[in-house]
Formats: sequence, C-alpha cells, structure tokens
Amino acid sequence: MLEASTSTADAISILEELVDAEGRTTDFRMVFTNVAATQVTGFDPAEATGRTVRELFPDNADWLVALWSAAVRSGEPIVEEIELRPGQTGSPWIRQQIVPLDGAVAITSHDITARKEAERELWHLAHHDPLTGLPNRTLAESRIDRLVARSDCVVMFIDVDHFKTVNDRLGHLAGDEMLSQVAGRLRSCMRNDDLVARFGGDEFVVCVVEDPTDPGPRLVEKIMDSMRYPFHIAGRNITTTISIGIAHGRAGDSPSELLRRADAAVYRSKGRGRDRWTVFDEEMGDALAAQDLADQALRDALDGHRVEYRPVPFVHLSDGVLHSVVLSACWEHPALGRQDVHDYLAGTPDPGLVGRLDAELLRVDTETVVSTVATLAPGARVRFTLHGDLVDDVTVLELERRLADAGVRAVQWGLDVPSAVLGASGSVGRAALGLVGTMGVAVTLYGTPRSLVSDEDLSSIGVRALQINPRPIRGGTIVDRQLGATLSSVAAFARQLGIDLIVSDLSSSQDLATLSALGVTVVQGPDLEPNVSSQHPGGTW
Repeated sequence: MLEASTSTADAISILEELVDAEGRTTDFRMVFTNVAATQVTGFDPAEATGRTVRELFPDNADWLVALWSAAVRSGEPIVEEIELRPGQTGSPWIRQQIVPLDGAVAITSHDITARKEAERELWHLAHHDPLTGLPNRTLAESRIDRLVARSDCVVMFIDVDHFKTVNDRLGHLAGDEMLSQVAGRLRSCMRNDDLVARFGGDEFVVCVVEDPTDPGPRLVEKIMDSMRYPFHIAGRNITTTISIGIAHGRAGDSPSELLRRADAAVYRSKGRGRDRWTVFDEEMGDALAAQDLADQALRDALDGHRVEYRPVPFVHLSDGVLHSVVLSACWEHPALGRQDVHDYLAGTPDPGLVGRLDAELLRVDTETVVSTVATLAPGARVRFTLHGDLVDDVTVLELERRLADAGVRAVQWGLDVPSAVLGASGSVGRAALGLVGTMGVAVTLYGTPRSLVSDEDLSSIGVRALQINPRPIRGGTIVDRQLGATLSSVAAFARQLGIDLIVSDLSSSQDLATLSALGVTVVQGPDLEPNVSSQHPGGTW
C-alpha cells in the first residue's frame, strides 16, 4: 500500500493518534507522507515524518486534532475543507478525505486554493460596491447587526449635497471620480474596525462603536470638515458639502430600523438647508410611526385592490377651459380617512409600494375612463400618473392595450412621468414612452422647476407638457423672486419646445395674472373650476 501511495499523484498521509494516560487524544504524529503531499503541506516526506501536528501546523493544531479524533471515534470517513495556516499570506486550502484506521487516520488531500480564491473574489464582488470598493448595503447591514449586538453604536447616513449638479455639468465619469474621492475621505476619518459603506448613488453609511464620552459630534464634524476641501476633478477644483443623519443603536435594534432612523434624520438635515447633521429624535420617531401607518394603509389597499381613481381637472389659464383630467390614485387610511397619492408621496414613501401603485394602473376601471373621455371637449385628455423613478415598460404598453381594447384612442389620453426618468438612460420604459408617443399618447414630464430643463430630446419620449411639482407657490403667491426667475426660464424652455407649462396644486386662484405673464399655460387647484360655457380652440394637446 505504501509503495502505491508513493507513486500516486494524490497527496496521502498517515498519522498515528497520541493519547494521554486517560485515553484522551492529545496529538497526531506523521508516520508516512508521500512526495505529492509536499505540494500541499510544504513539507517533504523526510522533514515531516516523525513530527507531530502541533509541530507542523501550530496555528491550526487544536482544530485538526479535534477533527481527526472525531473520525477515529466515529469509525466513519469525514470529508472537510481546511485552511492549513489561517491568517498567513498565501495559506493553502485543502480538501481532506479522512479515513479512520486502528489508532490512526489515513488522509488524502487535494489543493483547492485556486477554487477558494475564486469563491472569495465572487463573494467580494457580491458584497462590495464596484466603484469605491466599499461594502454594499447587504454586507453593511450584516456588520451593523454584529456591531449593535455587542455594543452601543452610532449609525450615520450621509448624502452628498447637490451631487446631481456634478453629473449634469461634468458628466458621469466626473461624478464617479467625486464619489471615489468622497469614499477615500470617509475612510481616512475612520479606524480599522469602523464601517464605511456605499448604498448606491451619492448615499454612504458609517457605523462606529459609540464613545460614551463623545456619542458622535466630534467624529461627525471631522467627516464634514474633510469634505469642505476642494475636490480636483476633470481638471477643476469643485467644492461640495454633505448632509448627515445620525441614529444611536442599542441592543435589540435591527440594522434596517437603524438605517431608517438615520435616513429620516438626513432627510431633515437636507430640509433644513443641507451642510449639517441631525440626530434622530422623538419627533422624527412619531413621523416614522405615522409613515408606517400610511405604508400599511396603502399596502392593504394594494393587497385588496381597493385603490380608486378620482378625477382632478386641469384648466387653460387663458380662459379656464378644461385642458385635461388626471385620474389620481386614492385609498382609505384607518386614521385619516381618504388618502390621496400626493399626501402619501409628501412623506417618505416606500419605493416598493410606489412601484406596486404604478402597476395597479393596469386595474383601472376602463368603463370609468371611457365615460370620463366622453365628457371631454375635443383636445382634452384623460391623464394617468406614474410615480416611480423608473418607468415599467410592461405597465405602459399593457395600459395602452387595455385602453385601446376599451375604445379609448391614443389621442384621448396621456401619461405623467417624473423628471427622474431623464437620468435613467438604461430604462427600457423610455423606449416604451417613445413608442406610445408615436401613437399619439401625450407624455407630461413633472418635477421641480430645475429638473424639467434638459438638454435631452424630450420628443424622443413623447413629452408634450412640463408640470411643476411639488407646490412652488404658497397661498397663490410667488413668494420668492428667484423662484419667479426659475419659472420664467422653464416657461421659455417650454415655449422653445412648443409645449404646455403646467403648475399644479395652487391653493387659491390669486396671482394667476403673474403666472400667465411668466408663461404658465395650464393650472390646477381646488378653486379653479373648468369653464364649461365655451370650448378651447385647440392647443398642443
């Protein structure tokens, strides 16, 4: 047997069991090993024979002795993957088949180091951000869970302020370079055991063990100061700031809940003007509880397909004639009664529920749509709103098919989509919008004034109108001179394209003359009832 094992390509070793006076296994001694084993263990036969496991592999000896002893006691073969020298650079991995003998073990070993390295690389790719090399959300949540289980900790949610401006002005490569530099500066502020992760886009997360003498502010200020030095990108020096939300973690807190609290706090920082940090407090906790209730109300309505669509009229500012009717989603809230989609979106909506809400359009009552269309003057349309940042092409095309089957022609309806789709160049839904646009379906692009002005060819996705959301006007009055200038520039952009400019959610009919002078052509609000005594002669719709 030993002669055969000497000539084989398999690494084979035989080790005798060493026991103490009470019969307990204390070690194993090498009594035979072949030349092939040299490639696996690093010891040639003459060097290894006669030496114990504790002499050959001191860093791993306890575990190897326990493993081989278990095989001897059970009398059954064992197959195990083993790192021979854990913690050492270049430590080999081997796959051992351990066969028990009388007071010994015979081991056949195969080097699997290359496979383990490939597995490690795949694991790294699955758990790290490819741009910055930082842990991604999956790995970060796992590490936060371990940190909070053993100690109080501080979780920080970090947003880069006005990052979209860098992408828009300098391009995505410059944006990627900025994110890489932000990641480097965050790392420089941390200790080795601290967590720095990227959650996608311009969102980063930090988690550190809480210092009882300084529960966060000193580190927070250090991070914020590190970002105030100019970034050198694309041959330019660019300055930026960050907004931070902080949540304190205690035993029993889940990673997802801690991140949600920190996210709510960073949202508050941004709302207060950015370039600042906010600690999650009881008031924000109450807001999250209210949001949970709102989420559950929508979830229940979606599960039971109880989402309804109420008509919201939009009128031409020049004469009050009906321009279009938006069928706006609504559902019942257990505490607040009827909940409108705009009220829900004004909070911190769940993206998953927003996606489901968009898909629910496929269940809209086509008879209601047909009867609504029948009441409209020529040129007016029924509009449907998509709320998610990415347009689902299946929803768009299936909605077009359902309406066509019900007798609603493409020129009788339209789709409202958020301006965020302009940044989603890979979205298949953009092609779907362009397709229905060629059929005559009108697309309204809605968002904040700045987000609506684009260098992109809006006709390629069927855009026929721009709509300013959320409310840019309070009490019917333009309260900010800069806002008036922004509205004017958006109106000029709309005129250049030959499309309508819409302002929605006016709280009163005051100051309509100012809006008209700025170039707004269509408005909506509770005090603005359509003028049914005359019909509009036409328009871009």
